[in-house]
Amino acid sequence: MQQRLVVWTDNGAAQLAAVLAPFDIRVQVTSERKDALASLADADILIALAQNWGADCSAALAASKVHWVQFLNAGIDSVTRFGLPKRTTATTFGGAGAFIVAEHALQLLLALLRRTPVLLAAQQRGEWAPQPTASTIECLHGQRVAVLGAGPIGRAIAGLVLAFGARPICVARTARRDPNGFDVAAITQIGDVLSQCAAVVVALPLDADTDQLLDAALLAHLPRGAVLVNVSRGRIVVTGALVAALRSGALAGAGLDVTDPEPLPKDHPLWQLPNVIITPHIAWAGAVEERRQAVEAVVLDNMRRYLAGEALLHVAHAGTER
Repeated sequence: MQQRLVVWTDNGAAQLAAVLAPFDIRVQVTSERKDALASLADADILIALAQNWGADCSAALAASKVHWVQFLNAGIDSVTRFGLPKRTTATTFGGAGAFIVAEHALQLLLALLRRTPVLLAAQQRGEWAPQPTASTIECLHGQRVAVLGAGPIGRAIAGLVLAFGARPICVARTARRDPNGFDVAAITQIGDVLSQCAAVVVALPLDADTDQLLDAALLAHLPRGAVLVNVSRGRIVVTGALVAALRSGALAGAGLDVTDPEPLPKDHPLWQLPNVIITPHIAWAGAVEERRQAVEAVVLDNMRRYLAGEALLHVAHAGTER
């Protein structure tokens, strides 16, 4: 029997459906939530955006016969929070676009080390005052940098850090030597790793083990004057502990593309701190056409694998049935 696919995205759905045209499947395209949820009743496959997910989506999925959901995202913590049926396999786009997020992380890291927030504030005041800022500026070259996460994004960040002459060390579940020339330490050693590093970049997925991971105790392992960048999920860092470390000078600065809560309320203290750079969860933005092609390549490969009964790529939730 011909498989039925629902493609639910905010834009580009028709283009993605056209790419899938060679497959022997029935495709329904929608950008409307109510239409997508109604269509799940007799769908076999769903392609969707994780940021659109909610409790209603999980309920509709549970009542459907869908066995595979391909998300057009790198992470799906916003989905797993509401639950997925045991039968359903969920996949992501893996490392497609990892280099874009890595560039954003590096931008924030360099800006903090070079004290860009202070310099921009002086510019706004029309103030030409090289000191005392110049004496506090750091170089990335030669620094030890902790990269929390050794997935596609973490490894891309480590590669850029290495290219700048710094010494990255990733943190993941298991220790190993990455073929690109840097070490990966086990997450059980995170305190020891942080104590050696002048900077930490957060690129871990959010799950039960990483939720609120960087608390006051772990942040205290960082040398005084270190900087923190987060391009993953806000909840991995305990916000209150972060604010306290920034106010005390224990941390020299923070570059945050994600926050907890998110969006950040207008009266939140993070907005007022002079040593903080905040970007509104846009680390993914840029290289639109290249990213689109990379995502489409993953979707096409997984569709071929699914219809051929082969193992899917980038599985974030393994289903028990097919």
